[in-house]
Amino acid sequence: MYDPYFEAFVAEIRGFDLGDGARLLADLDARLHMGLDGDQWLLRAVLVLQQGRFEDALECIEQGIEHGAGSSRVHYIKACVLRDTGRVGEALESLGEVREASESDGLFSAADLHHAQGIFFWKVGSREDALTQIDRALELDPGSAARWLHRGQLLAELGRVDEAVRALERALQEEQDLAEAMMERAALEATRGDAEAAAEWLDKAMRLQPGLRERAAEDPRFADLRGTAPLAERLGPPGAVDLGWLDELSTWMPALRRSPELEHLGVTWLGEAESARISEGLGELYREGPLGTIHTPATLGRSRELLAERCAVARGPSSRTREGVAESSLLFIDRMRPHEGLWLALSESIPPFLWIRVEPRPAALELALAELYPRPRRTRVEMPAVARGFLGYRSRFLVPSPYTGGLEPATMLELDRHLTINPFVESGAWGSAYDDDPWPDEIPEQPELTHKISLRQREVAEQAPGHVWTQTRRTRHSRSYLTIEVHHRDLFVVEARYQPSRHGSVVEAMNAHFGCDYPVDMPVDVVAALLGFQFDGAGDLEAQLAGTEDPEQLAGLLLVISALRHDDPGVLALYRERLEHPDATVRGTIAEIAMAYNYEVLLEEMSVREPDLELREEIEAVLDGGIPFEEHDPYEDASADEGVEVLGDDDIESAAIILGDDDLESAESGIRPRRKG
Repeated sequence: MYDPYFEAFVAEIRGFDLGDGARLLADLDARLHMGLDGDQWLLRAVLVLQQGRFEDALECIEQGIEHGAGSSRVHYIKACVLRDTGRVGEALESLGEVREASESDGLFSAADLHHAQGIFFWKVGSREDALTQIDRALELDPGSAARWLHRGQLLAELGRVDEAVRALERALQEEQDLAEAMMERAALEATRGDAEAAAEWLDKAMRLQPGLRERAAEDPRFADLRGTAPLAERLGPPGAVDLGWLDELSTWMPALRRSPELEHLGVTWLGEAESARISEGLGELYREGPLGTIHTPATLGRSRELLAERCAVARGPSSRTREGVAESSLLFIDRMRPHEGLWLALSESIPPFLWIRVEPRPAALELALAELYPRPRRTRVEMPAVARGFLGYRSRFLVPSPYTGGLEPATMLELDRHLTINPFVESGAWGSAYDDDPWPDEIPEQPELTHKISLRQREVAEQAPGHVWTQTRRTRHSRSYLTIEVHHRDLFVVEARYQPSRHGSVVEAMNAHFGCDYPVDMPVDVVAALLGFQFDGAGDLEAQLAGTEDPEQLAGLLLVISALRHDDPGVLALYRERLEHPDATVRGTIAEIAMAYNYEVLLEEMSVREPDLELREEIEAVLDGGIPFEEHDPYEDASADEGVEVLGDDDIESAAIILGDDDLESAESGIRPRRKG
């Protein structure tokens, strides 16, 4: 059973575990000849313990205590290691040392000490003693969901099922989303023989933690009911579900689903009832769109239109987020057009118009999956394709609020919140100080993970001096880089860097249907992440320069183009063509651009050619003093915009105050996909 105290104390010593234990241990081993302090001995103990080297861990713990690291928590770790190696007598002696040390250091509350002792007795098989200790802990602290959960589990093991149910109900009163308590309740109902109730509780638990499906499938408490209708499709062995309905969908299905070549691809065929549940769930999901996505009425309508014609036939391979959350792909068939073959959805959140069409042959399915499973980890230089687009000016476009669902003007803070919960990108971001992703593909499970990730996020958000301010994330499946850039304090640009996808027909069809212009080689998860945002490229805007005579509009276009092409030396020709423009606003904007991106040669030319004395003197002063670089934190802009009210559905017209008439139409439609021209 899980010991939260042991895990928490080990995690405290270990620090943020990024899966680099072997490297850390090698660093400590290299310093052994110089001697380690108490904390270093304890870190070494934890690292060798994670490798299963219990005797080495005990020796390191003793060294740590000898060097002054003898807190009650350290003694508890020692007691647990002794217990798990079968040295129960010594473990009980060490548990006494825990009580003594706790009286002086106060690291255990009285309730925690009783609870920890209860878990200790539980793990050595003394269930009645364990229950006594946990009950004492609950007398001191009755509001702990974890204690009620453990009480329920203990009572279930003691055969006191009705009392166990009440304890689990109390755990869920204290913490409504406690998936572990729901899982235990499902197991209890299974032992009672109630398959319907077990399935209902299991569904609740798996919605919160999809990984519990694998645990439940191996849990012997469900064994007697695994073949019953309610649990067969969730937990049943191969063959327990009637798959005959699939063969009626198309002429090619019988041969495909019986193909031995599919076994290693992770494809699991679905029963008709589970397929119906998936369809029902997707129908509900696309009433407003998945959380963290931006849909227009047009994209939602198209999604619902396609969902009405397609049904799920199989689960494909799964991927895991950095936090270890499993997410399975799905295979669909169009009932009206089965000749089209299979449709691969990378996740339930990927809109149906971005599902990948796959020929119904094992080789074709394997080829489609190979691009994304297992998930690639490419560096920046291994992703040659780049697409850059203008998102808009700060506070002059809208993103949905994760708190209210209404629309709110976008600052960097709101964009960050949106991307954090967007299902198409990973949660961890990094700043311009890093060329490549500083996060591991998966962070090992550990206590206080959310807090540790927050601290790590602050560390890797560092910006390189003199560089454009950026925030980069990986996309969920293709692992492309999606970067938000802030230019001229006020202007947002997004860059997608990716390995070209072979599924260009998907994006091509989407472009044709919606009138968009996304690059057809762009991976579908990148397109999904960009949906709903303006994404005008430099070519779109440069085409407008020739027909623009208004100086303010011309200056604005140059400013946006400068952000989109700031690292392209060829853009200098665009500015040189306008160095003698009759309006000082245009020439002043070019000077501003040159200073922002350190185009010293352009400023030198302007110092010779500029007719306006005041502007020329400013340029010469900058050249004499050296072009300064400005450090700017766009998160500080959020406080300046705090007075702007979040927009609900009834208040969209007020967006005109912020956006202006040109952008109001896009706000009313829910924010558009990328447009042509």
